[in-house]
Amino acid sequence: MNEATLVISLVSALMAVGSLILSIVALTKDSPKLKIKPEFGISLHEPAELKINVGNVGKRTTTLVKLGYRLEHTGKMVVKDRRKDDGTEIEVDFESTIPMIKDSFVLQPGESKTFGITIRQWPHLLVRADMYLRPFATDSHGKTIWGRSEPYLRMMIKAGWKVPVGTNPNYLEKSEKPFKSVPIYPKWMIWKKDYLRK
Repeated sequence: MNEATLVISLVSALMAVGSLILSIVALTKDSPKLKIKPEFGISLHEPAELKINVGNVGKRTTTLVKLGYRLEHTGKMVVKDRRKDDGTEIEVDFESTIPMIKDSFVLQPGESKTFGITIRQWPHLLVRADMYLRPFATDSHGKTIWGRSEPYLRMMIKAGWKVPVGTNPNYLEKSEKPFKSVPIYPKWMIWKKDYLRK
């Protein structure tokens, strides 16, 4: 192979790599992008609402397949006042959610919509008032985005929410060990948003 042929081959290879990089960048920019914001509504005369506003800030139509709050709890949780036949306390392993939608929903570019539930009874058997909840949304490509984890039910109570009649008082008690949020990413991933690393 002479020198001219070698140069041409190198230039062609570099152009191919450059074209591939530009294609990947374009695809990333044009890919669906979701943005979520947790919300709640409290009324003196109506049941409270737990909601999430989700918007498509990308340039392509996307389909929302999951939207809700993840219960932030790791390991096992003891179910109070319930025991097995041998007298031991009942413990459960879980990663559970409070869903905001039942069916998939199409979001056009620039479109946003608020989904939620009316809290006519305590929203989940395993959730406690001080438990952290993390909002999330998953699209049809399996990509999940996460919001800020906070004890939203306790925040609602402090804002004046009167919990539904018949709510188990154990759900409202302060936990002996404070609940914590569960990080999505480890702390060393400093390029990720701070609230996703704690």
